[in-house]
Amino acid sequence: MIDLGNLPGEIGATFGPSSDLEVAPGDVAAFARATGAPVAPGDRSVPPFMLLALVNRFLPELVAVDGASRGVNYGTGPVRFPAPATVGDVIFATACLLDASDIEGGVQATIRVTEHCRGGDEPVCVADTISRYLR
Repeated sequence: MIDLGNLPGEIGATFGPSSDLEVAPGDVAAFARATGAPVAPGDRSVPPFMLLALVNRFLPELVAVDGASRGVNYGTGPVRFPAPATVGDVIFATACLLDASDIEGGVQATIRVTEHCRGGDEPVCVADTISRYLR
């Protein structure tokens, strides 16, 4: 846990790994239904935007900010998908605090969340998240 007032001094800090998440066929089907994402019958690949959505599942587990009344997802910077993920893969994430600066009412932070598959050589998603932690 990082104190809100100390966040700018923690640039470069790394966090994780997160807990594991196995991607089940039902997870991909539910994502497709909820978003209208096309999934071809028999396709076992995990849609890239599902991997991006999982960033918000992992981030609160990786980075907890003490003294913030709330954290607000302010957007993303660069996002890339270096390697594919498939149904049945076990995904976990790590994070690195890239930037943190005081703003009115709190701190804005850029945190790179990197999702990996157990046993994989390359990450499956790398996203620079922008969050505002408010007092």
